[in-house]
Amino acid sequence: MQTGDGRVVYAQYDDGETLRSADGGHTWHVAIAFDRSGNSVCPQGMTTGINTQPGAQDWALCTSQAGAGNQGKQVFRLRSRGWARVACTTIDGGGCHYGGISSYGYPQGIAAASRGDFAIIWETRGTLYVTRNGGRHWIALPKVAPPDAFGWWASVLPHGLGFVILDDGGIQKRRLIETTDAGRTWHVVHHWAATG
Repeated sequence: MQTGDGRVVYAQYDDGETLRSADGGHTWHVAIAFDRSGNSVCPQGMTTGINTQPGAQDWALCTSQAGAGNQGKQVFRLRSRGWARVACTTIDGGGCHYGGISSYGYPQGIAAASRGDFAIIWETRGTLYVTRNGGRHWIALPKVAPPDAFGWWASVLPHGLGFVILDDGGIQKRRLIETTDAGRTWHVVHHWAATG
C-alpha cells in the first residue's frame, strides 16, 4: 500500500490491478487515470494501471488483452496540455510501434518520481524497462530481468534512485535490486525465499 497526499491511499494486487481509497481505506475503487473530460486515458479495450507513487500520478500504463506471451502496451504522460502517448506497441501486426517497448511480456506496473524523467516498467515473463527522458525512449534490461523473471514491485525516487523486486520464475527466490544512476547499473540489496 502506498499513500498519496495523506487523504488518498493506493493498493496494488500482485496482478497489477491498482485500487484507490479517498476515505482512509473504508471504501476502494479501481484507480484509473482520467483525461480532462473525465474519460479514461487508455484507448477503448485497454485497461489502465496508473503510477501510484505519492505525488507522481502523471504516468499511465495501458495494456491490451494478453496472449501467447505478448501484450499490447501504451505509455501516457501528463503534460501541461493534457495526456500524451509517449510509447506504444501492439500485438496485432498493425497499429503503433515506437518508444522502445516490446509486446513480449506482461506489464505489471509503472513507477516514477514526481516530475522526473526516470521511470521503470516491470513485467512478468518479460523484462524491466527504464526511461531517462520522460518516456520517449525505453531501454529493455534483459540482463537485469531475464524473460523468465517475475517483476513484483518497483519504486522510483528523485535523483535516479530506484528499487525493484524480482523473482526467478518458478524458483521463488526473490531479490530486491537497486539502482542509483537511473537504471544504468543495478546491484542486489537483499534476497530471500518467497513464501506461500
